[in-house]
Amino acid sequence: MAQVPAVLGATGNHLRGEKLKAPKTVTVLGHQLCVLPMGDQVDGNISGYCAEREECIYIAPGMADGQTDVVLLHEVLHFISDSLGKELTEEQIKGLAEGLYSAGVRIR
Repeated sequence: MAQVPAVLGATGNHLRGEKLKAPKTVTVLGHQLCVLPMGDQVDGNISGYCAEREECIYIAPGMADGQTDVVLLHEVLHFISDSLGKELTEEQIKGLAEGLYSAGVRIR
């Protein structure tokens, strides 16, 4: 069974200025989302966030590859939930992201 990296809610593990280890774009529900590194203005307690209106996902650079993969899955699930009006909770999104990651799902 794949080990799920512990990242959600992690603090202090992001290196600013480091290259983001993720695809530049992700197509979800017919929308091409840009994937960008978060800037210094973002609270250090956040590993990623989805800006649905901008159609962008922001991810903290400097995490290990597995951590970045889980955060990207997590943010894509937020986009899907919000776009479809499903109103999934943070805990539901977290569980789905970790479950999909453990099943071998990666976004490339």
